[in-house]
Amino acid sequence: MKTPFQRRRRALVSLLRETKASCLLITCPANWYYLTGFTGESGALLVSQKGTGLVTDGRFMVQAHEEATGIRVRQQKGSLFESVGQYVKDAHFRRVGFDPSQLTVSQLQSVRRVSGGRSKWAPVPGMVEALRMRKDAAEIAQMRKAATLAVEVMQRGIRLLKPGIRELEAAADASEPGIKPSWKHRPQPLQRQRTARPVGMSMQPQDRF
Repeated sequence: MKTPFQRRRRALVSLLRETKASCLLITCPANWYYLTGFTGESGALLVSQKGTGLVTDGRFMVQAHEEATGIRVRQQKGSLFESVGQYVKDAHFRRVGFDPSQLTVSQLQSVRRVSGGRSKWAPVPGMVEALRMRKDAAEIAQMRKAATLAVEVMQRGIRLLKPGIRELEAAADASEPGIKPSWKHRPQPLQRQRTARPVGMSMQPQDRF
């Protein structure tokens, strides 16, 4: 049975054929999670008809093998983008797509230098984002669950609002159902005594300046 990540990668490969690119370089963490399930903080993903490869450093190798099933994981040697360039060179990719809004000029120069002159680099903006705009059944279920939770927290927060409570206390209490609000344990501020003279009371001589 194919996972949602595998189905998404297949859909991306279908789009990739239209650009005539042999692979797509993905450097946005949200996008590589969408395609693989990898939640590490550093890496780069290359998706092609031959398969999918993830380059990451030694801190995330075990995590990558556990989370990103069905893809090749390569450990970074040197800088990340030098390692990506070497991956492209070893795989003999001739035309590599990348999102220009997610790759700096310096990073592009690094991968080009290492990958060699045979690999051509083509800007392909927004390809993964286009896929992410269409939600599958599991994503819609998660969105509904998140919306329900947000409503519950908001309703609880409204009930907690009382004179004297601070915004941070209301937010903390709203996020911890079942716990007695902390503001109930704080002494209430002293009320100032009324000093204004009642209407109609005349000022006495000793009260005059």
